[in-house]
Amino acid sequence: MSVYIMALTLLLARAGVCQQDVTPDQERMLGTWVIKSCRVGDNETKSAGGQNRMDFEGEQFFITWNGNRAAHGITFKLDPTKSPRTIELKAGEMEYSGIYEIKGDRLRICYSPKMRPTKFEPFEKEGETNVLFELERK
Repeated sequence: MSVYIMALTLLLARAGVCQQDVTPDQERMLGTWVIKSCRVGDNETKSAGGQNRMDFEGEQFFITWNGNRAAHGITFKLDPTKSPRTIELKAGEMEYSGIYEIKGDRLRICYSPKMRPTKFEPFEKEGETNVLFELERK
C-alpha cells in the first residue's frame, strides 16, 4: 500500500499538484498579464491591443511580444516578506534581481542584471540599466 501512496505522491509532485513554497503572490500572478508598458532605461515602449503579454505558469513566465511567444520561460522566485517585495529571475544562464508590486489587476516588475532596484523607476547610468514592466491582468 505504501508503494502506491509513494508513487501517487511522486506523480502529483511531478504534475505540480504538491508544489512547495508557493506564495499567495505567486498564486495571484498565475495567468495572463498584458504588458501596458516596458521601460528600459530612458526608452519606453507602450503596448496596444494586448499582443504583448506575460503568461505566468507555476514558477515560470513566458513573454509574448508582437504575437510571438518565447520558446523558453523565465524562472522566478518571490520573497513577499521584504519591503519592497523582491523577485529573482533566471533566463538561461542570466540572473536578475528585482522588485515587484501586485495590487488588484495591476502588476509592476522592475529588475536589473547587476543591482536590485529599490524603486519602481527605470534608470540608466554608469552602465547600469533597469527594466520596468507595467502589466494588467487580461
